[in-house]
Amino acid sequence: MTEAQIKDFAADPAWARLMHFHKKESTVDSKEFFIAPDGKTNLVSELKATAELFNKDPSKACLFAGRYLWLKRKLGLSLPAPECPEYDKFRKEIGLTRVALIYTTSYLGNPASFFGHTLLRLDSQRDATLLSYALNYGAVTGNDTDILYAIKGLSGGYPGVFSVYPYYDTVNLYNNMENRDIWEYRLNMTQEESDLFIAHVWELGHNTAQYYFATENCSYMVMETLNLLRPETDWTEQLPFLFTLPADTVRIVLKQKGLAGDIVYRPSRQTKIRNAFAHLSDAERDALYKLIDDPNAAIDLPDERKAAVLETAYEYLQYRFIKKKVDLKTLRDSTIALLKARNALPAKSVLPPVPVPSVRPDQSHKPSAVTVSAGHGNHKNFVELTWRPVLHTLLDESEGFIPFNAINYLAGTARYDEDGKLSLRRLDFVDLMSPAPAEQLFHPVAFKVKFGFDRFFYSPSGKELPVFDVSGGAGGAVMIGKHIDAYLIMTATIKAGKRSVAGLGFEVGLAADFGKVRTTLSVRPEAMTRKDARLTVYDAGLSVSLSRDWSWVTAYSFQDGKKYDNKTITSGLQYRF
Repeated sequence: MTEAQIKDFAADPAWARLMHFHKKESTVDSKEFFIAPDGKTNLVSELKATAELFNKDPSKACLFAGRYLWLKRKLGLSLPAPECPEYDKFRKEIGLTRVALIYTTSYLGNPASFFGHTLLRLDSQRDATLLSYALNYGAVTGNDTDILYAIKGLSGGYPGVFSVYPYYDTVNLYNNMENRDIWEYRLNMTQEESDLFIAHVWELGHNTAQYYFATENCSYMVMETLNLLRPETDWTEQLPFLFTLPADTVRIVLKQKGLAGDIVYRPSRQTKIRNAFAHLSDAERDALYKLIDDPNAAIDLPDERKAAVLETAYEYLQYRFIKKKVDLKTLRDSTIALLKARNALPAKSVLPPVPVPSVRPDQSHKPSAVTVSAGHGNHKNFVELTWRPVLHTLLDESEGFIPFNAINYLAGTARYDEDGKLSLRRLDFVDLMSPAPAEQLFHPVAFKVKFGFDRFFYSPSGKELPVFDVSGGAGGAVMIGKHIDAYLIMTATIKAGKRSVAGLGFEVGLAADFGKVRTTLSVRPEAMTRKDARLTVYDAGLSVSLSRDWSWVTAYSFQDGKKYDNKTITSGLQYRF
C-alpha cells in the first residue's frame, strides 16, 4: 500500500472499531494486540505495521483474523492466504449467522451485579439457541476480599478478558442459580458482517483490557465490540460520564437503524415458580406444601391439576437445592419421587406461561436525575439541588426494575438558604435499600446499607452537624395488598464528626407503589452512645409522575430529639436524563 492509502484506510471508522480506538487511544491494553510500538495511540502506524507484517509473514494473520479480513476486503485484492487450523476450527464450531445482545436483570446477592449484566450470544443455524455459544467479558478477580475487590474494581486493578462458552451455561447461571430474568435482543446481520465479527472475536480472545466496574466494564466492552457492526459513529460517546450501565448500552444498540430484530424474554426459575404458584388454588397450594415436606405424599387432585402441582414442586426443589436448603441426597431422592409421580400422569400441565413484562429494562426510566426543590427547615427557607447519577429510589417508577429496591451511588444535595449560605447537605457514596417482601415460598432478607457525608441533628444543641455516616441493617418485609410493602429493619449507625456517636435502633415503614404515584412512610428510633443525643426520625415522601422524564417530589422529615426537634419539608421538580 502507498502512504496515501495507509492514511486513508486508517481514517476509516471501521479500522478504529477494530482497534477499539477512542479519541486518543485503544481500550485494549495487551501489548500483543498491537504490532507497531505506538499502535495503542497511533492508528496510522498500526495499520502500516499490520500490512507490512502480513506481507512479510502471512502466518501472523492467524492471530489477527479480524484486521486481516478487513484489509483483504478493503484492498480488493488477494493477500497471502495463511493456513489457520485453530481459527478455522473455532469459526466452524461457532458457525456464526447472527448475534444476540443478552441482558440479565440485577442480582442483589452480589454488589457488582446490582445494575444487571450484558453479554452476547453467538447464534448459528442450530435449531436450539441453548446450543449456541455465549461471548462474555468479565474481570479476573481471584480471591480478593470485599474491600480490596471494591478498591481494585473501581481503579482498574483487574484485567478484563473475553471468554466463549455454551449459552446453556449462561442460562443455568443467571436464570436458575441467580434467579435473574434474561432479555434476548436479536440483531440483524449480513453474512459479511458475521464473518468479520467472528474474526474480530477470535482476535480479542487473546488479549486483555483494564476492567473498571463503573465505566469500562462488561457492558462497555460488549457494546464497543458490537460497534463494529455500525462503525460510522462511536457509540461510547453517547454514554454518561461517570457510569456505564447495561440498560444504557442496550438503549444505544437498539437506536441503530435496522440492527434490532426480535426480542425474547426468558424468565428465571424464581419468576416461573412465582407465576405457577399464583395460578394454584388453595387446595393445590396445600398439596404443594405437602410435597415440599414429603415428595412421596399422596395428593388427591384431578390429573391435570396434580401435574401442575408436581411440576411446581420439582422446580421449587431445584431452587431450594441451589439456595443450599436441601442436600444432594435429598435432592436426588426427592427428584426421583416427583418425576416418577409426574411421568405416571398423561395429562399436560395447565400452568400458563409467564407473561412478558409490559416494560422492558431498556424502556424503564433513565438512570440520572436532578431535582430542584424549595423548602423550609431549621426556621429558614431555602432552595435545594439534588443530583443522582444512578440509579433508582423507592419513589421512582418501578417498571423495568425489581419492585421495592433502591440503588444509588454518589447522590448529593446542596442547599442555599435565605441567609445566603451555601452548604453541602449530603453526599452518599453508596445508598442501597431492599425491603423485598416475603412470600409463601420465598423469604428474602430486607436490608439497607449507606455510607457517605450527611447532616446529623444533634439534639442537645439543636444544631445539624456534618458527619461521615455509616449505617445499615437487616430485617423482613411483607406485602399489604398488591401495592404496599411493609418492612421492619434492625439498624446500626456510626456518625463520625465533631460530636461522634454510634447508635442502635430499628426502622419500620411502608413503601407504596401505585404506578404513577409512589409514597413512603417510616419511623426510625435510635438509641445513641450519647444518651442526650437519642433521636426518633419520622420521614414521608411522595412522588407523582408528570411524564416519562418529569416528576413532582415532596419530602417531609421530623427529627424528635430529647431536648430539641427539627422539621424539614421540601417540594420540587425532578428531571430524569
